[in-house]
Amino acid sequence: MDIGITWNAATLSGDWSVTSGDLVTDPGGLRSAVLLSLFTDRVASTDYRPPAGTPWERRGHWSDTYEPSPLGSRLWQFNRSKKTPALLGQVQDCCKEALQWLVTAGAVSTAAVAASWQQPDVIGLAVTLTRPNAPAQTFNFAWAWQGA
Repeated sequence: MDIGITWNAATLSGDWSVTSGDLVTDPGGLRSAVLLSLFTDRVASTDYRPPAGTPWERRGHWSDTYEPSPLGSRLWQFNRSKKTPALLGQVQDCCKEALQWLVTAGAVSTAAVAASWQQPDVIGLAVTLTRPNAPAQTFNFAWAWQGA
């Protein structure tokens, strides 16, 4: 059982919740795993170049110091990207990369992501995970894009 992360659609953020003095748990662990995978800033590759006017930074999670594989996604790198037809495909690929560890670890057999514009500055993410011998689960999130 994992600590549950509660997603707040109004603020487009997640946080731990407490009920009756105890942390809320996520019995299956998948929802929390998806939230951490997508909305934790993954370290940028050394060849990353930010859009003009954006400072260069690699970000990353503190646990990257101890783990062989980086945690999180590179969604943050798209914050100031131009809205082009290719952007949604790039966001989907970025999310699939962030979720690949679930497949590699055998927690799920497949991980699929569909990205779409929900509003001019909000990208919707539909994440469908299939566990071995279990029905697929879909999680829907919104990501506030700050593009140019």
